[in-house]
Amino acid sequence: MEKLDVLVADVGEEGELFSMKSDMLSITATEAAQMIVHTMAYDYSGLKTGAVGDDKVSSGTGKPTGVGWAGRLGGTILKGDNLRETILLNYCPHREQAGMNDLPQWELPVLTAARRHEPRYNNEKEKRELNGATGIVELLTWPQRRLRLKWNGEKVDGALVTNGDPNGVIGKYGMETMTPWRYSEKHSKDFKQLVYIPYVLDPSRALWRSVSGVFPNIATSKIDTKYGENVDNVKPAAAMLWIGKLLSREIISKEKMIRIYMVSMVYRPKKDKTRFAEILEDSLVVRTELLDNNSNKIQALVKEAINQADQVAILIGNFYSTVLFSTSGNVDNLNNNEGKEMFYDRLDGCFHDWLRSLQNNVDPLEKLAEWSRKLKGVALDIALQIISEQSPAVWIGRWDKDQNKRVTGASATLTLNRRLNNLLDSTIKNSTCNQ
Repeated sequence: MEKLDVLVADVGEEGELFSMKSDMLSITATEAAQMIVHTMAYDYSGLKTGAVGDDKVSSGTGKPTGVGWAGRLGGTILKGDNLRETILLNYCPHREQAGMNDLPQWELPVLTAARRHEPRYNNEKEKRELNGATGIVELLTWPQRRLRLKWNGEKVDGALVTNGDPNGVIGKYGMETMTPWRYSEKHSKDFKQLVYIPYVLDPSRALWRSVSGVFPNIATSKIDTKYGENVDNVKPAAAMLWIGKLLSREIISKEKMIRIYMVSMVYRPKKDKTRFAEILEDSLVVRTELLDNNSNKIQALVKEAINQADQVAILIGNFYSTVLFSTSGNVDNLNNNEGKEMFYDRLDGCFHDWLRSLQNNVDPLEKLAEWSRKLKGVALDIALQIISEQSPAVWIGRWDKDQNKRVTGASATLTLNRRLNNLLDSTIKNSTCNQ
């Protein structure tokens, strides 16, 4: 038996997810039950204690079989006003492809400590991604680990976690309902078929900037592949599509506000995933009308607003680099990402407020113009902040050999203003002309 840090993510050195708790000597049965669920869902990869009867064990050690299934997802939850409503919003009942064979683990033959060896439980490394459940019910109870608790009276003071049945990603699109998906060129090439893998949160990108992978019916980029032409690069979670059906049947109101919540586990190192790194989470509050299959107008509006924001971010990033050059003259290691991040951080709350205001009866030109004005205002505020943080040398500037002119803070500001006007003013003027 090992210490509880193999079971409890925020204790000891094994997982190192948090450092808020010291070594835990024992936990209650309730806490142990919670940690069993967490371990089955999110356990990190790496070497495990070998299980008796497991023919993949070498020198008492089980080889890595990947992280828990939920650890591979961009877990997407639609939050209602209460627990009942949340469950119903996320329940997608249509799974005809599973038939009567989709069973929970307790209705299948009793497990042993070793991995199962039936044909569909591929244990060879090159076939592991083909492994998997018949349907969502079996997937939710998939035994990717074998666990044993050490009891001391009514408390648990030790645990053993060994490898169970590897769970592959092939065939899970259409089965797993609570994650977006993205096309994987590598997996498609390896398995000679069109493969989508879970789309996870990006630590460098806020959720609102990725709505094409979250919202249904927002036009996404198409790609041509060896295994399909003009296919979606990303696809939303099935739960998001389910909302569209509920709206079309008038089961829920289009005026209802719901929170779209996403969470992803990040592991380290990136390749081996033998430790927890951090938990990413983000959310959006939207009017359900935005998720309606017939709301193409406001969905296109959202996409254009994000496109504008990305273009302005590029302008701010370039402005930031130019200002740094005007003070230092150093062309090496100029990075515009910091300027972009400042802009996106300042814009985050603005977009959330604007998104909540959208509904089908609004004038799309006016709402886009409202957003364009906000973008321009935020960009100019950021530019002023960047300039104010520089030394007086920013007004003297430096000679730019490539452009054959002197670059100063003033010239960089004039250039930014001109480019913002070219990008945004047409939208603002069109709105004014239509009033």
